[in-house]
This record gives sequence, structure tokens and C-alpha cells, in this order.
Amino acid sequence: MDQSHHSSHAQAPRYQALGLVLAMALLASQAFADTRVSLRSVVRVPAGAPVTLGQVAIIEGDDAARLAAITIIEDISKSTPNVSGWIDLDIDRIRTALKEQNVRLSSLELRGGSCAILPASATANATSKPLIERTVLTTTPDRTQPKPQTGPMHDLVAQTIATALAVRVQDMRLTYDKRDTEFLTSPLAGRAIDIKPAGLSDRMPLSITVYEDDRIAQSKTIRVGVLVRRNVLIAKRPIRRGETMAGFDFAAETRWLPPTTKPAATADALERVATRSINADQVIETHMVEPPIVIKRGDLTNIHCVSGSILIEMQRMRAKRDGREGETIEFESADGKRRRLMARISGPGQAVIIATGGGA
Repeated sequence: MDQSHHSSHAQAPRYQALGLVLAMALLASQAFADTRVSLRSVVRVPAGAPVTLGQVAIIEGDDAARLAAITIIEDISKSTPNVSGWIDLDIDRIRTALKEQNVRLSSLELRGGSCAILPASATANATSKPLIERTVLTTTPDRTQPKPQTGPMHDLVAQTIATALAVRVQDMRLTYDKRDTEFLTSPLAGRAIDIKPAGLSDRMPLSITVYEDDRIAQSKTIRVGVLVRRNVLIAKRPIRRGETMAGFDFAAETRWLPPTTKPAATADALERVATRSINADQVIETHMVEPPIVIKRGDLTNIHCVSGSILIEMQRMRAKRDGREGETIEFESADGKRRRLMARISGPGQAVIIATGGGA
């Protein structure tokens, strides 16, 4: 009797510790996805400089400022570009960098598949003139700034669109309306030009203002047909909706596409599920694929709680909805007591809660 009492007394601190960890886990589950990180599709960064999360992603939440300063790539010039000169940065590389900085991934909602980075020459940026000269109108016009543009209007339009789309001018095909010919060929000597994209579409709208001294000489909105040369994945055979794609289902090609088309990168398509039917020889776009569902609604799932060096495998809980690997979803206890918590799916039948006593 004394031994049993002594054993129970000795185990009490252990149970108290496990109870504390579980409580921390439940609190942590309530804070999941309090910061959203949405990967940008394309960015331009100075060559030789580090790439931060704030440059390649839109960050929303209380931790936005701290996360934005995290370095993802130490020196972009040491990264290997693809055949078009881009450097592909996928979401997995983002996760790895964040883990190395001890960021609690369970507190983040990561969106996007990959970001295309175009290193800009630091020297060129420092010495070249701005692509578009802008006139600053004040009560007393300053005649010293800016100097009027003297190049053809078509070249200025092409440079503006290339900058907006973060592509090279030689990787675009532009078509203009005949009714804009007179305006686009008007003389530029002694004038300053301000060109602003007014939206993004297959026929890109541009607002153009021509300044002559301290007055507006012309103002017009034109539309320019745009095609961009892209590296894409082409379906080698018809792919049915719901079918999981393998590497032999697609091939890499170069094609001219409208700027609104978002082709999927290899990492976005490999072992992903088709969200719609894809025809043979069709470009695979990002919205056509998604990660496979690894836990279905109602599935019993092993919940693992990690706090420092302590690992607790909690009772199996039922998923409240379908989920993919990396997603955070709600689970409910299967014992009828309806206890609920949030956990991040780590694989089929597995989910994890990471409880920490400090910050992320």
C-alpha cells in the first residue's frame, strides 16, 4: 500500500507536466494561422544582395515586420537561374528557411507555389536612367527636372510593360490598335512622358500623359495586346479531373502566353491532383492543380503534440474536414466529449501541434 502510494506520488509531477504541455498545445492550436504569407508570382531584386521574405511575399498579421526581415537567400547571384534567367523559389524553400530561423510554421498560413526572381544588375540600376521620365508639376515649375524623353513612344510603352510584368522586352510581343498610330508616333522632342499601367489583362490598358513645359499637351488611354514568352509545362496526354500527375505526364516547352496566364512550375504539378480535365498539348496552369487530399473528413487521425524535447501522442481524433499536407484543420475527439483543437497535417493519418513557451 505504501509502495503504491509512493509510486502515485512520484508520478504526480509527470502528469502535471503532461497536463501543462497539453494545455499549451490547446492554446497554440487557437493561434494557428494568425499570420498569412502569400508568395508573389514574380519579383525583381538587386544582384548580389540577400533576398528577404518581405521581397518575395505579401505578409499580413501581427508578425509581418519581423517575418519580412528574414533572409531567404543570402546571395541571389550564387543561385542557379533557369534557361530564361529566372531563379525559381518554391514554397518548400521558404519553409526550410523559416525553420532555420526557428519560426513556428504552425502559426503561419503559407500560400502560393513558387516565385520567379529576376536579379537586376546593381551597377545598371545605379547608372542607367529611369525607364520613364515623370514631370513634377509645382506652383512654380522646376525647369531642371525631369529632362524630356526623346525616344520613340513605342519603346517607352514596351519598357513600361516589361517593367510591370518583370520580364525582358525581347520576351514580349506587342500589338497596337491602328487608331492609336498617330498618337504613338507623335514627336517627343521637348516633351516629358508619363506612362502608367491601368490594369492587367491580355490587352493591357496604359494611361499616357504627354507634358510640354508646364502644361499637358496630350492625354490618352490605350490598350496594347501582350504576349509573353514563358517556360511552361505541357500535358503529354489527356489528364482527367482528380487524377494525380507524374513526371511523365508533362513536358517542358517555351510558348507565347497572355500575361494573365499563370503557368505551373514543375514543383506545382509533380504529384499534384488535377482540379479539372486537361487536354493533351495544353499548358498546365497553377489553378489546374492542387496537392492531394491525405486526410478526409471523419478520418481518425493520430495527433502528435511537441513541446521542446517532450513528445506526446494524443488520442486519435476525427478530422472535421478534408485536408492536404501542410494545411491546418480542426479535429474533434472521438470519445463523444466533443473536445476540439487545430493541428497541421503532416501526412496520411498524422497531424502535429507544436507548443512553445516563447515566441514563434
